[in-house]
Amino acid sequence: MKGKITGARELITGSSNSGASMKYFLMFLGVAVLFFALSFLFLPVVYLYPYKFALLFTLGSINVIIGLAFYHGPFAYLKVMFSRDKFVFSLMYILSIVFTIWASSMY
Repeated sequence: MKGKITGARELITGSSNSGASMKYFLMFLGVAVLFFALSFLFLPVVYLYPYKFALLFTLGSINVIIGLAFYHGPFAYLKVMFSRDKFVFSLMYILSIVFTIWASSMY
């Protein structure tokens, strides 16, 4: 039991780049590629269904962010993402993701 707690703590804090974190990184990256591919399939009809393209592309972006958080460790990734020089850009990116999901859920 103690080994599982230590492994979970290392996965969250990012103190070691274990195989489990790499597995989750690759899993979320694969799902992101799937969402991006599906969103690009909607490009020919984006004028008919813009919300489908936006939602799929946004879900791909969310999966990339989650995958990178598993790769670097969630707290370490958040610390880098919200550092002083990247704070405004990260905040605007997250707000654009939130508002894209809000706008595309209206249809």
